[in-house]
Amino acid sequence: MDGELFNSGRIILITAPVDMRNGICGLCSLLSAWNVDPCGEDVWCVFLSRTRRIAKILHCDDKGVLLVDRRLTDHCFRKLAVRAAEADTHPLTRQQLIDYLNGENME
Repeated sequence: MDGELFNSGRIILITAPVDMRNGICGLCSLLSAWNVDPCGEDVWCVFLSRTRRIAKILHCDDKGVLLVDRRLTDHCFRKLAVRAAEADTHPLTRQQLIDYLNGENME
């Protein structure tokens, strides 16, 4: 996966596991718990399943809402070591997101 999609805005990894049956509306409503307005700011929100085999990326722009689903077949997305103050969200750079979605280990 390359990073052409993620050229603008900030990227937030939601580290709390999310029910992947949620679609656009369900994921948008979950973001209110983290004070994130996906349609009011330029942000890419990355959600992970409990098993960390599935990631969903949500982004809104002036044309609509984009929901991308990434499933790893051979392994799972690495668990990030996150400080207690950032237990539910973790900011990522564009390159970190690309590496993460490709299943690479992140320091």
